[in-house]
Amino acid sequence: MSKFYSNFEKQIDAKGRVSVPAPFRASVSALGGDRIYCFPSFVDAAIECYPPPAYFALLERIEGIVESPEAREQLELAVITRGVELAFDGEGRVMLPERLLKAVGIEKAITFAGRGDRFQIWAPEEFARIEAEAMAKAAQYRHLLLTGAKSPAIPAAPKSEGVL
Repeated sequence: MSKFYSNFEKQIDAKGRVSVPAPFRASVSALGGDRIYCFPSFVDAAIECYPPPAYFALLERIEGIVESPEAREQLELAVITRGVELAFDGEGRVMLPERLLKAVGIEKAITFAGRGDRFQIWAPEEFARIEAEAMAKAAQYRHLLLTGAKSPAIPAAPKSEGVL
């Protein structure tokens, strides 16, 4: 299965287009897609971008929420109604709608950040800040990488396929 990893800084051109990094386009293509589905994160100051299979799985999870009609409605509004479908042009670019960029404070430069099953688009300054915070905190979780064990000091988080 293709994954999204690393980060890349790019510029938005005068027409509002940006070239999606080649490794990210290759992952989307390997997953059977020629487009991405994006929406402003309701957790981070970033745009969440999913390849088709992961996005449709996310929609199915939302549609499957029966325990709480209110939760389902709120997630539909946060993810589906704010989302956009972006097709790659012949040069691997997408046109980022101004409303997405404004929602997360992006102007001309952006950082693509791989997150495994998806990627995010950030303002470079905000991504640098978040990345520095993560690096400062990551050492306390190193043992989890080495042993695969859950830390007794940290409650286990519910399993999910990605944070929104």
